[in-house]
Amino acid sequence: MDLPFARALHETRAEALAPYADTASTLAALSARGIRLGVVSNVGWDIRICFARHGLDRYIDAFVLSYEVGFVKPDVRIWRTAVEALAAQPDRTLMVGDHPGCDGGSVAVGIPALVLPMVSSPAQLRGFDQVLALAGI
Repeated sequence: MDLPFARALHETRAEALAPYADTASTLAALSARGIRLGVVSNVGWDIRICFARHGLDRYIDAFVLSYEVGFVKPDVRIWRTAVEALAAQPDRTLMVGDHPGCDGGSVAVGIPALVLPMVSSPAQLRGFDQVLALAGI
């Protein structure tokens, strides 16, 4: 494998990603209320780059990335790793994602899942703010 090429490809992907329109405001509101936040991702590169680029990393308490932990969603071990990293209880945790098969795997360890619809552009609202209603905010 050509590591410089692979690294450049991943960095290019990171540059191209943009958060959905309701991401920053939702993360900020949850974080302001002391709610611990984590990211569980199957992306095969360091997604922290994207969060930092958009100033969203300050809201995230733990990143659990499949290529780092060796488990891929929907494997229950990735969800257990995330709960442990957040020092959280599964029944007091909510998984928010966009892939029913992978993200819904959290349910197997007692973490309810909210699956958001895909939208055609990051400029669109995605319904992420529904998390605020579920959290009573």
